[in-house]
Amino acid sequence: MVIRSVKRDGLYHLVGSSKLNVSENTVKHGDLAYTKLWHSRLGHIGNHGLMHLFKHGLLEKYHSDLSFCEDCVFGKKTRHSFSKSTYVAEKPLEYVHSDLWGPAQVDTIGGNKYFLSLIDHFSRKVWIRLLKAKSDAFESFKDWKVLVENQTGLKLKCLRTNNGLEFGNIKFNSFCLENGIKRHLTIPGTPQQNGTAERMNRTLLEKARCMLISSGMRLSMWGEAVVTAAYLINRSPFSTINYKTPQEMWIGKKPILSHIRPFGCTAYAQTSQGKLLPRALKCVMLGYPDGVKGYKLLIIQPGGYKVISARDVNFNESEFP
Repeated sequence: MVIRSVKRDGLYHLVGSSKLNVSENTVKHGDLAYTKLWHSRLGHIGNHGLMHLFKHGLLEKYHSDLSFCEDCVFGKKTRHSFSKSTYVAEKPLEYVHSDLWGPAQVDTIGGNKYFLSLIDHFSRKVWIRLLKAKSDAFESFKDWKVLVENQTGLKLKCLRTNNGLEFGNIKFNSFCLENGIKRHLTIPGTPQQNGTAERMNRTLLEKARCMLISSGMRLSMWGEAVVTAAYLINRSPFSTINYKTPQEMWIGKKPILSHIRPFGCTAYAQTSQGKLLPRALKCVMLGYPDGVKGYKLLIIQPGGYKVISARDVNFNESEFP
């Protein structure tokens, strides 16, 4: 203990004296006062800058222990850095990240404005659900939960989301409570705390944007591009899982890539239109439909679009109609 004090009428009164000798204390006090003065004169320069000025002979004295400066706090306050998560999941669905993106500047051809992303921490597998409104997030989440728990035979243990109303409403909270799902929520204004979902959304949008540009397709096709991006991400290596693919981590088998084709390229789907009519329809490749061993194709018709699924398809991978 160096100094003791007693508070009287809002002020602290010194009890006894400093253990430091008077001359040493006076010297240090003088150095500190001098340093604080130049700290103020130089526009609240940092300690590092003052030290270098002293080393180069531009300041007569320097005290390394520059005391607390409230003006610096008010003027220079920044956010604390966000530490990287070190959590390691041992099984699928042990920890899931989710985020809602939108609204998009253009609706999809199906009238969707948002997408809900769900990422399994163990496998890094991502699921995308296109939504017309934020309020649809809860029902979409429930449907997804039933699907993945039935596929794996495992239960969802913990869900990490932001603090938005789409995730923090009474229905959502009650559902998680009833099903024993632990919640991890971010503090408002800190999307970095949901970094896995935020980074995944950025990757999804970067891929979708590139595919839309290369194919020349309209922005209203962004939903199909994002869903296809998720399909491709699940079949691409991740450094966080030792460069395995999410699909391999999820089902225990390496993915097959031989059927992958460029998004938006020309596709010819087999059809039966009559003995003398063409045996194929010219389409545009949109992606890979769930539960179907085939392709999702877009047929451009007078006055609108038509989306079909087909198995017998030929591609011109260098042409983007």
